[in-house]
Amino acid sequence: MARKFIQPGETLSLTAVADVVAGQSVLIGSIFGIVQENALSGAQMQVKRVGVHDVTKTSAQAWTEGQRVYWNTSTSKYDSVSTVGPLVGLAVAVAANPSTTGRVLLTPAGGNVSGAVAPAALVDNSGGAAADGTIAAVSDVATAANAIKELATKVNAIIAAM
Repeated sequence: MARKFIQPGETLSLTAVADVVAGQSVLIGSIFGIVQENALSGAQMQVKRVGVHDVTKTSAQAWTEGQRVYWNTSTSKYDSVSTVGPLVGLAVAVAANPSTTGRVLLTPAGGNVSGAVAPAALVDNSGGAAADGTIAAVSDVATAANAIKELATKVNAIIAAM
């Protein structure tokens, strides 16, 4: 049997596109993480993609626990404004305004913090008319087939949002 698994992927060996120092956050294509050791441009570096880290934040922001945190591509700081760059994690501690440090749970792309909005919860409307976020009541085979197709679409949307 062929082995295809390479590694868990929590820490990746990537090529530094500039000189980096340990603790520095980097965005390489769509891979975001924190450098684990100093590396010169062109050298391999270890980048931690997950976990809880103390990071440099935009000082003039107050953060709450669970708040989405973005990488500000202009200032190279963590930020609570969604338009400054990619979503990279969640604040796991309150951070005051002003303060330069925040505590963030990094979540790799495709995680629960991907920015996708979860579909509306399914609602049991037995005997009633279908409405947004519901599945039509089933009364015959054709209706059952359509209800199953609709359910499959909703389940696929939920899976895609994860």
